[in-house]
Amino acid sequence: MTERFIKLTTDNHFCIVSIPEVPDKGKDGRFNAFVHQELDCDTYELVYIPMIHDQEIVMLVDESGLLNGKSANLFPRFLYSGLSWEAPIVGDVLFVGTHRVGELNELDFRGLTQQQIDYMTELFRQVQIKTEKTVG
Repeated sequence: MTERFIKLTTDNHFCIVSIPEVPDKGKDGRFNAFVHQELDCDTYELVYIPMIHDQEIVMLVDESGLLNGKSANLFPRFLYSGLSWEAPIVGDVLFVGTHRVGELNELDFRGLTQQQIDYMTELFRQVQIKTEKTVG
């Protein structure tokens, strides 16, 4: 089985990326290697955005994008008013699904469902429309 995730680049390229299913992402290095490769980063950070967290979606971002001279990613700014321009999201982002596992109910990542992909696709479309109206 294949797991799908959404990648959004700094130039607003919105695409589906996938990997073979990784059952326990916290213990298996394949998922971390996948994230590092997709974001072209050494370390990444988990960012909760209320609008999408309610849908069990989180965003993974390049922890050192600013230091490495990457461009700002403007899409997250429209999702979360608490993001400040002083600390922008820099570099590509990866949207992943979440669920709880184990006796301690720990957070784990998972591929996005079709419903989650549809939700994010519509959200991205709405942001594009707002951006075009603002710029145009």
